[in-house]
Amino acid sequence: MQDSWEIDVDWQSLEDGEPEEAACFAEIGMRAYGVPLTQGHDKLLNSLKQAPLLSGYHLALWFASNWWRLRWEPRRKSTAWALAHSMASIGEGYIWPDIDFASDGRFVLLNARPTMDRPGTPFRYITPETTSVIAAAKFEAVVDEFVATVVQRLRDCCPGATALDATWAAVGEERASNTVSAKRKLEALLGLDPDDMDDGRYAELQADGERIGVTALQELAAASEHGAIPTAGELQEMGRASGHPCGGFVRFGQAAPVRANEPPMAASGQAWQAGGATARWLRDQQRLGADPITNRMLSELCGLQPRVLQKARTATGPGLAFLARGMAGKNCVVLRAKREEGRRFELARLLGDELMREKDEPLKDEPFSLATRSYTYRQKAQRAFAAELLSPFQAVDGMLDGDYSEEAQQDVAAHFNVSAVAIRTQLANHERIDRFEPEWGAAGAGLRAAPGVRP
Repeated sequence: MQDSWEIDVDWQSLEDGEPEEAACFAEIGMRAYGVPLTQGHDKLLNSLKQAPLLSGYHLALWFASNWWRLRWEPRRKSTAWALAHSMASIGEGYIWPDIDFASDGRFVLLNARPTMDRPGTPFRYITPETTSVIAAAKFEAVVDEFVATVVQRLRDCCPGATALDATWAAVGEERASNTVSAKRKLEALLGLDPDDMDDGRYAELQADGERIGVTALQELAAASEHGAIPTAGELQEMGRASGHPCGGFVRFGQAAPVRANEPPMAASGQAWQAGGATARWLRDQQRLGADPITNRMLSELCGLQPRVLQKARTATGPGLAFLARGMAGKNCVVLRAKREEGRRFELARLLGDELMREKDEPLKDEPFSLATRSYTYRQKAQRAFAAELLSPFQAVDGMLDGDYSEEAQQDVAAHFNVSAVAIRTQLANHERIDRFEPEWGAAGAGLRAAPGVRP
């Protein structure tokens, strides 16, 4: 059986360089589900190689230095993110593959791309662009094993303390402490390196977490820009100013006729699988078939008046929509989007979040449910739910009947009263069109593994 992710090391000799670099000089290859991610053309030898010559020491130090961000931080469009997540940033005189690591919390996505053919560059990576979805536990295990292999090589070949020893030992101590791990995770979600957040700021965030819920705080952190997130007081003020009274979202067993006690949560699956399965369950429970969901249907499922979904004059909030529970003794919904299809999609996301809530998660501990622009598992599952609920794939695919042109997609989007991005995302997730990265604030269900790469 093919392993989901592997790092192969074959030690080689190097006469120059620092002792730790010479000791850990190696042919290093990576594979995901049997697909070579480091395959390239060696121009000096005029041959293909699965494992180029690289510095095992510098790769291990990069993994150790960025461990928390690699493990927890979702994709961001910034240079700072790329430096912490892309192997191409390691440098040190080596030609590294263009592979980056983006976490959604439950899975780590390995994104590999071919490199450009530049004159004078002796090695070019030629692996086609691919995205491989790796369980977070597997990511941890492979990194742990690789770093341990490098550390042992150092002990065998050049005894003495190194920067890798100190950094990796510190990471191990942090991972063993629940208290420190919680801080490191929050720093990573904010896009910060370890110890970039002072104790005063951390105490403020902990206090906010007690008011809005730890999960909500983490979702806000993942969606933050430059570490700035709304405070608990600011969220409450947004609810008072822009909130719509909510009688409560449909829960398990409340819809009639009921065909199942609860949806197939697919907790171990990818976000697009969990969200899609839950949406199909709700459509089946409500006997909706493949028909479009009207504003009245959607608002009734969420305990709201249909007028809430009408076009708003102004957008509200810093790029998020949310459900607030128990504000002044009642629930309220805040929607960010101005256009009707965007407001429908946001409300459907919040409905999906409610249905996919862990069964043992007390509502009193999580007074806020958030729909943000981030790439966390929870946000991707929300988008997948909303896309499947509002525009079920089987109906979309049947209407298109093989015509995936932009005009045909827009016609289908109008039929279901969703954005064209939602339709494109459905098609991409089901491999009808090439994978792409949509404008996540409008709609999107998250990335799926590339064809031939199965989680």
